[in-house]
Amino acid sequence: MVETKSKNVESEVIYFNKFFEELEEQYSRAQKRYRRQLSKFFEPLVSKYRVAKEIKKQTDRYLASDFNLIELIDPDENKVSDIIKKLKNATEELIDEFVEIYKQKENKS
Repeated sequence: MVETKSKNVESEVIYFNKFFEELEEQYSRAQKRYRRQLSKFFEPLVSKYRVAKEIKKQTDRYLASDFNLIELIDPDENKVSDIIKKLKNATEELIDEFVEIYKQKENKS
């Protein structure tokens, strides 16, 4: 009886070893397949990204598209509101001045 139990345990150990070996092989195959699919998906994107990065590098010589004055000042929310308010007031003053100059030119005509 003890001998039978030990044979059963041995056969179960062998069964589970085979089971986990098979599981490991399936996992490895799935992982390889997944990596192939990912590289197949990202290959064209990477080349397009490199082209876009090079174009941005060339245009930034003239446009400085990453420059952000607000980040440079590093204001809090109230300071941003104050900046917008001052810009709005300055714009309104410029419009008023433009209208005044336009009126003066019209009166001279």
